[in-house]
Amino acid sequence: MGSLVVDFNIRDVTTNVIIQKACKFPTPGKIGYEGQGVTKWTWFVDGVQTSTASSFTYNFPSAGDYVVKLIGENPASCLKADTVTKIFRISAIELAEMENDTICAGQSSQLQAVILNATNPFTYTWTPTTGLSNPNIANPIATPSVTTTYTVTAKDDNDCEISKQVTVVVVPEPPFDVDILNSAGVKVSRGCVPATLSLTYDFAFYQLTTWVWEVQGFGTFPNQLAVNLVINQAGEYEVKLRVTRGGRCPKDFEIVKTLKVIEFKVDAGENKAFCIGENTQLEATVLPLGETATFKWTPATGLSNPNIANPIASPTVSTTYKVTATNADFCVATDSVRVDVTLVPILDFEVELGSDCAKPTTVTFTNRSKNVATHIWTITLDGVVVATLNDANPAPYDLKKAGKYIIRLKGINGICDAEIEKEIQVEDNLSLPPNTITPNNDGKNDTFSIAPERIGYKVEIYSRWGAEMYKSDNYQDDWGKGIEAGTYYYILTSPKGVRCKGWINVMR
Repeated sequence: MGSLVVDFNIRDVTTNVIIQKACKFPTPGKIGYEGQGVTKWTWFVDGVQTSTASSFTYNFPSAGDYVVKLIGENPASCLKADTVTKIFRISAIELAEMENDTICAGQSSQLQAVILNATNPFTYTWTPTTGLSNPNIANPIATPSVTTTYTVTAKDDNDCEISKQVTVVVVPEPPFDVDILNSAGVKVSRGCVPATLSLTYDFAFYQLTTWVWEVQGFGTFPNQLAVNLVINQAGEYEVKLRVTRGGRCPKDFEIVKTLKVIEFKVDAGENKAFCIGENTQLEATVLPLGETATFKWTPATGLSNPNIANPIASPTVSTTYKVTATNADFCVATDSVRVDVTLVPILDFEVELGSDCAKPTTVTFTNRSKNVATHIWTITLDGVVVATLNDANPAPYDLKKAGKYIIRLKGINGICDAEIEKEIQVEDNLSLPPNTITPNNDGKNDTFSIAPERIGYKVEIYSRWGAEMYKSDNYQDDWGKGIEAGTYYYILTSPKGVRCKGWINVMR
């Protein structure tokens, strides 16, 4: 005879997982025999016979404790029959809707979570906990500093839970300041003449109902959202805003603010000039003195840094630089400065000495200088200035004494100048060699004689038609013998290159 084991479980109809409770209704459950040896099944739910099958699906209609009983029988077994009873619980947890609340800044709101259709024990959890007197009770006091949405979760002893939300709107204290906007809509603390400014305040958000602007020198402006001003005179202007707030948090208040308007300027400094290859420092100064500003120079060509007040300028051509200064309130001022670049004089000249014998030595100038507006020539003899000349190409000048001369040229081009000098040696050629010779071999005046003053001279002798008759690089007073009578012309050149010329009469 077989044994008899009576047992059953209630399983989820979808997952087939054993369940002992539910958190909603109606809840369908699959009730099935899970024993041994039973051949006849009689099922009761809350005392009402429900089925005689080994398993069936039952729809639990509402919340509560359900008593499920199985009578299992087998006439052929020793036990014949046995009974098993189990309780299946469905929770009916519901939370009442909560009304949002509006409070003034610094006030509190009493929250209240209300359970519907249930009397079994519950726990409560409120989130966030910010501003709550106790986040684990049904009715905490909320004192948030800003508008906050709270979520409460209620959980019963059947481990079923439900959540609801409530919002506490906090009407903040209105700010006790007005905003000053520039023409670009940027918030600033001051204005600069000519100032185009707008005074604004956030009226709608703070439940303000009426207000009046009053601006010194401009009058009153009732219930205007913004006051637009054009101010052409620097100074301080008193701004008042008188406000009445209604709604949930009524309040009357007045805001007083001083609007400061300054005359913002930038000075790029005096015009500059320098010689090419040099540099100069620019210097931008803002007014009022001490005002903080940023700077931008244009063009940037030749500047060490175009974004500072005092860049080093090294342009290669004359340039006008513009500086733009912007202060902390976005006021903009501009100025410009001219930097003139001057070419440096390039000096070069040659001198040539020449004269007729027995006459002063003449110096002839050949000037090859460039970039020179003014020429200053000085001629000194043994440190004493004997002449000052101002032409670019002076006329030949007579040096009336022998000695060492310094010829100095100073070239000036605007602010730039340069100097060079050359040294020349003037010999005494004021004595005239005898210009008549009688080459008759009598030992008197037989040859052209230049000694003893002119040792080492070069001599050139030409006929009256310009034909070279004689030439010596170291004349020894030996020309004249065998020469036909007539007039001849000579050129004497000293060892230092000084030349003089004259004529010789040859008589027979």
